[in-house]
Amino acid sequence: MKIAVAFTAAFLLFAAAAVGVIGMLLTAAPAAAACTTPGTPITAATGDGPLQLSASQKANAQTIIGVAKTVFPDPAIANAAATVAVATAIQESGLESLDHGDRDSLGLFQQRPSAGYVNATDPVWAATQFLTRLAAIPSWTTLSVGQAAMSVQIAAEYPNGTDRPSYVDQVIGHATEAAAIVGTLTGASPAIPLPAGSTDPNLRPVDVNTAPAAKTTCTGAAAFSQASAQQAAQVLVAGWEAGTLVDFESSMITEEIIPIAQGKPIRPECEIDPRILQLMAGLLQKYGSLGVSDINRPCVGIALNCAFSLHCAHPSKALDIVSVGGRGVDGGNAASLELLAYLDQVMPNGSGTGQSNCRGDMSFKNFHTFEDSCNHVHIDLGDATDPLSATKA
Repeated sequence: MKIAVAFTAAFLLFAAAAVGVIGMLLTAAPAAAACTTPGTPITAATGDGPLQLSASQKANAQTIIGVAKTVFPDPAIANAAATVAVATAIQESGLESLDHGDRDSLGLFQQRPSAGYVNATDPVWAATQFLTRLAAIPSWTTLSVGQAAMSVQIAAEYPNGTDRPSYVDQVIGHATEAAAIVGTLTGASPAIPLPAGSTDPNLRPVDVNTAPAAKTTCTGAAAFSQASAQQAAQVLVAGWEAGTLVDFESSMITEEIIPIAQGKPIRPECEIDPRILQLMAGLLQKYGSLGVSDINRPCVGIALNCAFSLHCAHPSKALDIVSVGGRGVDGGNAASLELLAYLDQVMPNGSGTGQSNCRGDMSFKNFHTFEDSCNHVHIDLGDATDPLSATKA
């Protein structure tokens, strides 16, 4: 699975009908119709009738809830984790413990022995392996249901083609049903002890897939254009912890991003224009992964070209991108041209981009261009004062 991070500003736990379930706080502009918009609080149903579960589906859901209670002692967090797991199991297997699947995938979560999973057709083992891996992701409670699922699973990002909903959006589509199941069954689902050996760190799966990331029709950065700097930074920290925001020097995260995410004061030389944070969070959502090599240079002791570079402005107004969706960008290759065409729809007029010497003629409506080294895509805000655009790319 290529981990993807869905666009979400926050992921909150709350109680509804006496059960903690997942709500997502969004202050961003509405996403395009092609995207699922996570943002509606989930209300648990009551009674078994509306759930229409078979005996085996009900038993499997109770197993997931019982394991979640053991892995997460806090009841609200246990129910939130169970909601993620049940939504994932609905997507993967219809909440049935299957003895078959794509390639060697098995069980409730279609876990693959070749990826390090064992006893996947045993629901207790399957739930334990899913939930303990979820617990190992420090920021999972800041993610959407779909993001959290994608941070654990090994699956194609766009399993049914790039013109269909992403894996993240498909799991989000089951979130309401999953919360209803958890809300209904939690009282009848006692904690279940974890199987001996099931939490061995050597059993943690590795990614055995190499499928390239696919494009999405979501408007990513445009949909994120009204998020606060703190909300955008929280999404970036979650991506860094999940391994989808890459190529960062750790000091950039610790000095430039984490303090903003935590709402703490930041040194003047470490400030970043909120639009750069919004752009990064949007690109992370759009492409599933984002490689960034440079934002604010003085903050981390870099003085390269500070006499004129917007990387050195206070706040920094520049971003160097080295990959999107797992594909490297150099200012002239196909991934770069696709990225630039998208960004030209999102960035405010007066923005700048480099690498004009790395590609053929390409006209822009919002960018002015200049020469730069052909190993990244430089984006800056130039003298633009307008916000990111909500124009659909």
